[in-house]
Amino acid sequence: MTKAKEAAVLFDRLIFEAGLLDVTITPTGSSTWWTPPHQLTNAKLADTRRPIPLGSDVVMAFGAQSAPGVPATEMRAFVSDKLSARYMAEFHTGILDELAPHKPDWVEMIAIGTQDPPRSTPSGKAIAELNWSDSLAKDLMADQDSFLRSFVYKAFNHDLVLAASFESTFTITRLFEPMLEQRGVGTHMTGDQALSIVVPNIGRLPWEAVGEFRDHPGSGEAREMLRTFETIAAQQEPEDAYAWLKSVSQQVTDAYASALAATAKSLPEELAKEALLTGVAFIPAVGPVVEKTAAVSQTLLEVMRERRSWSAALWQLRTG
Repeated sequence: MTKAKEAAVLFDRLIFEAGLLDVTITPTGSSTWWTPPHQLTNAKLADTRRPIPLGSDVVMAFGAQSAPGVPATEMRAFVSDKLSARYMAEFHTGILDELAPHKPDWVEMIAIGTQDPPRSTPSGKAIAELNWSDSLAKDLMADQDSFLRSFVYKAFNHDLVLAASFESTFTITRLFEPMLEQRGVGTHMTGDQALSIVVPNIGRLPWEAVGEFRDHPGSGEAREMLRTFETIAAQQEPEDAYAWLKSVSQQVTDAYASALAATAKSLPEELAKEALLTGVAFIPAVGPVVEKTAAVSQTLLEVMRERRSWSAALWQLRTG
């Protein structure tokens, strides 16, 4: 849910795959099931969220049904092994379900399923060619089970090509990181790291707050500034991830300090003096707003909400 809200802040539109994808993988076989949205139930979602430890016994079986939805009377196992990976994805809980009443025009839902487009189409041909190339790349995830390796590159190529057809980017989990090097795809500065510093609790914010940020006239500039913060930090060649994040934090802090000084000029003299003296309390991720500065805080927030700048937009998001 946090990643979805980050994306809603950082991108113009969001495209979600409908339904539930459930993938179970063992060294000797795998199964992939896609449940369409109209067949999802609370019981189904609860069952699929039940954790299954790696190394657990897995049995995959098939049998003939007398009618749709009627369990088979006799099942034959075709895989009996240990679980090596399980991958699940669904965007209804906490995202699409909560957004539905608001009907945002920046959200699109598509039902792709698990099948690649026909090879007769440009997308289908591109996916097939990438899959064939990766199947021959013996050094690609050479230490992984063949079924896990196959799932990773096929799923990545599927999403890569379809995202390109929508002129969009797409998110991945760590499971698919080896494919970034394989495809020669580099990560680009989206602003997510800077955003996590400016709004560390974005996952807890209601969707209404995210929508209000998107409606703010300074939201577009705010996105660009978040990306700029990360770009500047990356150019400093930090020795490790901590130094890089610290550099981003400094860029964000400097910008907010500047905005604070400018805003103080709009406040009554006494409040302005208090704001500058306790200004650190208003800079996100630096210090809490203490009770004695509540009046200054409220006045400052009201001023910032009236401004059209990128800092005002992020300030509004920060305060929920």
